Amino acid sequence: MAVLFNPLYFTFLLIALASAYAIVQLGLVGPLYQVSRTIAGELQRQATTRLREHFSEPVLAQPVRARSLSTQPENDDREEELRTL
Repeated sequence: MAVLFNPLYFTFLLIALASAYAIVQLGLVGPLYQVSRTIAGELQRQATTRLREHFSEPVLAQPVRARSLSTQPENDDREEELRTL
């Protein structure tokens, strides 16, 4: 009922019917179907590739050694040891 009472929907329906009639009369159903299948296949291939990239195992980097905050006194001790030599 919304199609009948809304002029925008009714106009869209008329354009869609006229386009479908022209496609059938010109014999373009087969090529249109083939193009649609090709686009859908390419879309699926790209989506699969991106999902595989996203969920693949990440390359683990070498771990970074944590440094403690108390490195200053150790450095002072080392400097004193070097001075005494």
